[in-house]
Amino acid sequence: MSKYKLLNILDNDMINLSTFNCIPEKSGYNVEDFKRINEFLFNENKALKYARDNIYKTFLLIDTAEGRIAGYYSICTGSKTTYKAFKKEKKVPTISNNKELPTIDVIWFGIDKKYQGQHLGSALLRIICKSVFRVSHDIGICFLAVDSLYSSKEFYEKIGFMDIGESHKKKEDLWMGWTIPEIEIFLNE
Repeated sequence: MSKYKLLNILDNDMINLSTFNCIPEKSGYNVEDFKRINEFLFNENKALKYARDNIYKTFLLIDTAEGRIAGYYSICTGSKTTYKAFKKEKKVPTISNNKELPTIDVIWFGIDKKYQGQHLGSALLRIICKSVFRVSHDIGICFLAVDSLYSSKEFYEKIGFMDIGESHKKKEDLWMGWTIPEIEIFLNE
């Protein structure tokens, strides 16, 4: 990863955001989903505004040799209701009658098509996990949640994420979770 550096979007004054394009070359994907990921990054009323307003923090993975964005993610705090299968499988704690548990949410996540298939998605997720694990020592967090495209579900499942059980239609975006103890094991591998 020495060729790459992570940069808060608010600290970016050189890289053109509109050069980012995560629409896969392979067919079989819903292109509209990936257009939304692109649009969030380069619409000034979205990623930049949300970062300035302290709603989401967006981080850019910069390819320093090429001077371009290889990937990005947007993250915030949240709370999620989890359901029976997720609670049982992941051994998620319960809090009295409170059905919602504290989370860190990855709202947007994308890898530029030029960098897809090079394990940058996994590397960027590892960076997110390090940050989440560090924060979990100071703030109550039960799990990391990702708002996953249906087409990205397998990527997250391979790592250990699981559908939290929130209602969604077949083949629609879904919330997936990974507990802090699981993240700790992943980081120590």
